[in-house]
Amino acid sequence: QQEAEDMLFSQPMTEVEEVPVPKMFFELLAKQWASAMTSLNPSALDKRLYNVAPEFAKALETPPVDAPIVTLASHTQVTTDSEEALKPEERRLELVLRKAHQADSWAVRTSTSASFFVRASLRWLKHLRDTIPANNVRAHQDLAKVIAANEYAADATYNSVKYSARAMAAQVSARRLLWLKHWQAEVKQKWKLASAPVSSSRLFGEALEPWLIETRNKKKVLPSTSRRTDFRSPQPFRRSPSRPFYQGPYYPRYQRQTPFRGGPQTERAELQDRPRRGG
Repeated sequence: QQEAEDMLFSQPMTEVEEVPVPKMFFELLAKQWASAMTSLNPSALDKRLYNVAPEFAKALETPPVDAPIVTLASHTQVTTDSEEALKPEERRLELVLRKAHQADSWAVRTSTSASFFVRASLRWLKHLRDTIPANNVRAHQDLAKVIAANEYAADATYNSVKYSARAMAAQVSARRLLWLKHWQAEVKQKWKLASAPVSSSRLFGEALEPWLIETRNKKKVLPSTSRRTDFRSPQPFRRSPSRPFYQGPYYPRYQRQTPFRGGPQTERAELQDRPRRGG
């Protein structure tokens, strides 16, 4: 009875099974993390060993930026390459996110290739099991262990593809938020567009279409949805009593005003300020 009471108030022991990690994997992590900015380019052997189906490889490519987004971020009237439209610090961040996307895409390639051969070996092992006589108990026991190990590897490689794909989706969202910094819109609207389903053809893809409008020159642009603008409306001229009357040239009849409030963000050529006659 005393032992039963002691067990009642004792802390239960839970055993957690751990997968042993050889030292070579610690060394591999240390080698890859020695430089955070170094990109890992696949070798010719990697391209030959992990040569997946063309349509699958196409889906893993780094998606280019949509033309309306590039125009929105560009400081020139002509649409330039996506990298040239960004500021220097934004360009570096875009490059890092692209490298991360490429690394995860090759992780998906390797895991997918490994999963295919593991699953193929499972079929071979099960076919071999059927050919072994039932009275050979030892052979069946050993083969059952090999099958269990391959089933574990098949599940692990599948989950590796899943987690790598989620990492790629997060990188796409980060790239979208980087490019949407130039969009005058509410944070909720930016986040809604940034968290849209991933498209393999473009950075935003079909998720961008409902937000676009067409200009007079038949070009699609992303409109501004925020009430806040970069410019303030001109205030009537008031002389401060603590300052002298003359503080530089003043032109009360012509004020530079924002071309629109809450209107579409069109090309720079269409948004040039026009003089407006004031009263």
